Amino acid sequence: MDSTFGVCSTCVLVFFLMVVDKRNVGIPVGSIIFTPWKDAKAGHTSYDGPLLKELLGLFKEGMGMNKDGEPFDVQVANTDNDSRERFALVEVWPVIFLLLCLFHTWQAWHNGLTQTLCCVPKGPPHQEV
Repeated sequence: MDSTFGVCSTCVLVFFLMVVDKRNVGIPVGSIIFTPWKDAKAGHTSYDGPLLKELLGLFKEGMGMNKDGEPFDVQVANTDNDSRERFALVEVWPVIFLLLCLFHTWQAWHNGLTQTLCCVPKGPPHQEV
């Protein structure tokens, strides 16, 4: 599950739900679109965990049952570290195993290092650190 808010000229937040097939190729299977509140300072902050939980629950319900009468179940999910997303996923699928997105992990490390190293002079001393 990944969200982005730079998909068009209007301020909207889109969540993409994806699965990985046997060839390790991602396939989009659903999307959730949020429009921010009029007084929201940022579109990506204009939703909450309970609302996302409700929408994921509707997605789960819409997926129906398998041939054995078992409900659609997600075993593993890959997200960034947004607590609202993680809350919603665990509430809908209690036994889900949540992985952190490698891109977002690297991004957090890079941002942390950049902030920490800002006091080190550029050039060889910066490269050495």
